Amino acid sequence: MSDSLFLDSIKPLFADISERFSGESQFDAAGAWSELVATGFLRLMLPEQDEGAGLDVTEGLPVLMAAGYCALPLPYAETALLYAAQPTLAADDQALAVGLSTTAGRAKALRQDLPYLQALLLDTAGGAERAAVSDSDSGNWTLQGIPSPCETTINLQLLGTAAECLQLAGALQRVLELTVDYANTRQQFGRPIGKYQALQQQISVMTGHCHSAVMAAQLAASGMQRSDTGLSLDHHRVAAACGMIKAACQPVVSTAHAVHGAIGVTEEYELHHYTRRLLAGRVAGGSESRWFEQVGQACLDSDASVFDFTLASLS
Repeated sequence: MSDSLFLDSIKPLFADISERFSGESQFDAAGAWSELVATGFLRLMLPEQDEGAGLDVTEGLPVLMAAGYCALPLPYAETALLYAAQPTLAADDQALAVGLSTTAGRAKALRQDLPYLQALLLDTAGGAERAAVSDSDSGNWTLQGIPSPCETTINLQLLGTAAECLQLAGALQRVLELTVDYANTRQQFGRPIGKYQALQQQISVMTGHCHSAVMAAQLAASGMQRSDTGLSLDHHRVAAACGMIKAACQPVVSTAHAVHGAIGVTEEYELHHYTRRLLAGRVAGGSESRWFEQVGQACLDSDASVFDFTLASLS
């Protein structure tokens, strides 16, 4: 993880909240959200006139990735990016996320493992709507009242998927650290298992996937331009980045558990908290094939060569 003043300030709170979530049977999600609100970090990418820090997404990327690195169980990244996309949403400091569907007074969030939400932003035929929610049951949130129109033209599904993928990139870094540390510590036949060439090869490939995910996160951030009126998304860049990050999840999870063996699934060890999140996040909003298909179709529809399209749209 990159060092920055903002990252050093908020990362200990992320880690503390995550530790409480995994260690307490009665986790106070509302209280933890209030702690995040009090830091002011939800307004990191809002302009200064809206009591924000005025950072663009590239500058705020280390903090967004840190939410995934620390396995933060709250919608920090989703809310911060939605506030940046539509500054008026920040008026009441609510916990927000992008919704996927609505049926019979219930709605699903794009990210399924959230213990706390106050409202969902939904794509509808008539435009975006904001729906207050409560009482999650297996990822289904109960709608409170009638959804109200939300004045935003941003692609909510792409934004929600990008928020998830930036956190997945951070989670991939943590899984890599755990795996390398375990390989250098666990001994077999008198020496660390990380000294064996077969494992070195697997971890080397795993490292490549994790580093490519970080570069993809940087590409996604560069495709999310902030202005005083909100965010604009470069669809090709963000979609390609989401595909790259999602494509890294399965091979990284497989290698991590192969290296760790049985200890990787024990309750006391933290690896499974990250790998379950990676597998769930890979399909949230569509797997890598959905986003690669969109970029590939855009390339086919253009008059440019693959090289020229890539240079113009993805670099």
